[in-house]
Amino acid sequence: MNRNVERGKRWERAVVDVLKTHGHPYAERALGNGAHVDRGDVIGVPGFYFDAKDCAEHKLAQWLDEVVAEAVHRAGAVPVLVVKRKGVSAERAYAVLELATFAEVIASDAL
Repeated sequence: MNRNVERGKRWERAVVDVLKTHGHPYAERALGNGAHVDRGDVIGVPGFYFDAKDCAEHKLAQWLDEVVAEAVHRAGAVPVLVVKRKGVSAERAYAVLELATFAEVIASDAL
């Protein structure tokens, strides 16, 4: 059993739990080999593409570039990088997106 894979799965479940707690009852882990490329790590929140990272060393620029490139598979989806913070609950994780994308989200009628 690969410890890093298991840690990643636990983190994805924690992200799902936070989303469900905060009004997204259909959030769930994307399962299956390669599902992440087409659907992201977490699905069930329409309009968003999530990539969840639980790593000791944060590589925000690299990871953000990756999630933006991967989100292209889901036309119109907002790419969001969810990064675990050491020593705090999942609710205090970083949700990272590009500033232009953030500006579009807050300007939309969704709020």
